[in-house]
Parts: sequence; structure tokens; C-alpha cells
Amino acid sequence: AMAKFFTPEDKVGDLGATLLNPSITPGQGVAIEFMLGFVLVFVIFGVIDPNKPDAKIVAPLAIGLTVAVGHLSCIDSTGSSMNPARSLGSVAMINKWDNHWVYWVGPCMGGIVAAILYQFVLSAPPQEYSQVPGESSTEMKRLGKGNENSNA
Repeated sequence: AMAKFFTPEDKVGDLGATLLNPSITPGQGVAIEFMLGFVLVFVIFGVIDPNKPDAKIVAPLAIGLTVAVGHLSCIDSTGSSMNPARSLGSVAMINKWDNHWVYWVGPCMGGIVAAILYQFVLSAPPQEYSQVPGESSTEMKRLGKGNENSNA
């Protein structure tokens, strides 16, 4: 709203709205946004997986590069939204709702498919932690090593 208010009327244009290129059909737009949403969510799941602690080191770089490559590769065709809320704000300001559904259906469906695929096919198996003998709370209390402040 502030950008529209402070921008001269002849310079407003589309205010960065994600709009389909006239040569792209809505179906193609959904497919492109599906792919962008899929790749982004898939990368995020890969780097935040608690069973892959080493991946957290590169998480910001991996996610940032995914967004950058997605934008650079698809900005000409769909505006590379990747985020329905981002599309909603700019479209609401210029009141151009044609094919706006593309930016909800594509990324949301891509994200859902990526989550399901990652969860059931590619997620690392949970790590098994074995307890060190003699360090259970019951064992520690039996040995008199539990709660040093107690009189027992």
C-alpha cells in the first residue's frame, strides 16, 4: 500500500505483481509454480531433517540458492511466486485477479507432494540412541548419585 501511495501514477506499473506471461497458459503456469514449490519445500525438508544434523550447516545457503535459481529461471514466465501470500499482496494492490489461482494451486500442491515424497521415500531413518549402562535415573538414585541436595 505504501509503495503504491508513494509511487507516481505513471510509474506504478504492476508493483512487482506475479502475473503470467501472455505466452504462458494457466495450466503451464500451474506446472511451473508446482515445480518451484516442490523444489523449494523438498530442499527445506532435506536441510532441516533432524536425522541429518550436518545438513543444518548449509541450510541457509541451500534454501537461498534454491529461491534465487527459481526466481532467475522462471521470472519471465510466471513471475516465480513460490509463495501465495507474496502474490496476494501485490495483486490486491493493483486489482488484477486474472489467473491468481495459479499462484495458490501450483506452489501449494508442489509443496504437499514434496512433503509426502520426502517423508515416505527419502527421509533418513530415525537414529537409535542407546542409554549408557548405569546412567538411568533409577540406577543413579540406587547408587546415591541422584539429587545431591536430598537427605536420603
